[in-house]
Amino acid sequence: MACLIALLLWSPGSLSAQGLNDPYVLNAPRFRETFFLKTDRNLYAAGESIHFRAFNLSHPLLKENDWSTVLYLEVVNGRKVAVAQGKFPLDHGSVAGRLVLPDTISSGNFFLRAYTKWMRNFPPSGYSYVPLAIVNPQQLNLETLDYGSGTSREGAEPGMDQPMLQKLKPLHQGLHCSTDASSYAKREKVTIQIGTGAELDPSQGLAVSVAKADYIDSAETCYSGLTVGIPQGPESVRFIPETRGISLDGLVVQGADEHPVPNAAMHLTLLGEEPDYMGLVADKNGRIHFAIPPHQGASNALINFNTNGGSAYKLILEDAFSNEYFQGALPGKDFFTGRMEVLEEMLMYVQLKEAFGITVPIPVSAEDTAEAPYFYGSPEYRYKPADYIQIPNLEEFLFELVPYVVIRKRKETYEVAMMDDAGFYLNYAPLILLDHVAVQDLEALFKTDPRFIEYIDVINTPYIRGGNYYGGILSVLSEAGNLAGVGLPEGSTIIDLQTYQDPDTRLPQDLAPRTLEDHLPDLRTLLFWNPELIIAPGDQTGVQFVTSDIKGSYVVSVTGMSKSGQVIEDHCLFQVE
Repeated sequence: MACLIALLLWSPGSLSAQGLNDPYVLNAPRFRETFFLKTDRNLYAAGESIHFRAFNLSHPLLKENDWSTVLYLEVVNGRKVAVAQGKFPLDHGSVAGRLVLPDTISSGNFFLRAYTKWMRNFPPSGYSYVPLAIVNPQQLNLETLDYGSGTSREGAEPGMDQPMLQKLKPLHQGLHCSTDASSYAKREKVTIQIGTGAELDPSQGLAVSVAKADYIDSAETCYSGLTVGIPQGPESVRFIPETRGISLDGLVVQGADEHPVPNAAMHLTLLGEEPDYMGLVADKNGRIHFAIPPHQGASNALINFNTNGGSAYKLILEDAFSNEYFQGALPGKDFFTGRMEVLEEMLMYVQLKEAFGITVPIPVSAEDTAEAPYFYGSPEYRYKPADYIQIPNLEEFLFELVPYVVIRKRKETYEVAMMDDAGFYLNYAPLILLDHVAVQDLEALFKTDPRFIEYIDVINTPYIRGGNYYGGILSVLSEAGNLAGVGLPEGSTIIDLQTYQDPDTRLPQDLAPRTLEDHLPDLRTLLFWNPELIIAPGDQTGVQFVTSDIKGSYVVSVTGMSKSGQVIEDHCLFQVE
């Protein structure tokens, strides 16, 4: 990373640190991150998942060195309100995933936008956009549609006096797709032949989608600020790239005037099925910046502070998602006006699925069911109180059976130290946790009945966590996971903490092809989706799937990226009769 920063900052005349605040430097192509979004289709029902693939079009130096490792996705309505949000891990600048739409979303035109935290230093015209239409079977009223930015109710584009993003048009060369027939019967196998040229970037793979023609708009797949005039750079860099995963920024304040607290010590515990702990210290201005260990799914975090007396501290977190929106127009398309037949057909399919009990379960990966290790891994020593004779309280248990933990009491105040295997005291105070929450009230902990404790982990070697040094770890886990009745530390707060979305890109079960003997109707309008089809440059491969019971025209869309960083695409059509 040091080499990357040196290369990025290099220019004739040698750039100083002030170069980071120079708008001409920041607007240089080497600093810009840009993504091309490919979705499985453009028309969805409320409650469905948007399957997507993001191709990284950034400068090679940024891609090769993982400048950003988190991609933010949002579904935004015409009032600039996000109705669905997600964070996804970028693997060498690329990611495929799905974003679930709420079943309460209103019918109307929306757009999907994607960006990194580093891109928030630049105008939102540099984000990537995809126009979408969403239909809610319970709320379809053409008079009250939630029209998205870029289209009017009559379907006309806004006046040209408004700034407008340009379409990022893929090149129709270097890729070729064709079907083995022009038409097929219901539930018949289809074979697609996909050929590539020598210029294909094999590390990016191909995204392949097959959907009913009315549900996909292949000519308007993505918009980007790349072709817009160079925007003015920021006066300073507010958002640093997330090179180590999801990061959070906040300010520790105190008192009614909420003045910053310099060097405040904070404890953060991730709650839920994958508990974790981090110790943090604010800087001289009271600001905290930290990276969350890799977790999936939305969870909660418990925060408490070492207040050292006085009024309680409070953490004010910055919004992880961008609150800036492009104020011009997207050259979008009205998915509703003049397309009532498509909408009525879609509503019928939704109602039939409900009538036949065809649900859309969320797939669970095998690794999701495995028990996650705690952040300290396997402890040096583990004690299970149930294996020993009954001892009245935890203090006595530690004194009698755990020689590495030394407890002293001075003037009603407990002090704890840890010894290593050779009997030498460790230099720093140990980290003491109860159900992964940092303990402030040691007296209440030591009075706990060991019968409520499942096990006690001891690490009697120095440990570094979140930049903090600890003289070992004493971790107590209760049987019920309820802090053994000790209660939360004074001044504790629980915050919502959205981590990575489920990266599983498999299609739900109701999109799987049905056999001819199946009594249930096959109502798929999306026949195939593979966001990461691996193929060598200059090679060809075959893709197979089965048609559904729905007649009509279908579009095969294949998208990839060239070695020079340009998006390449091809399409072919077939009929189901």
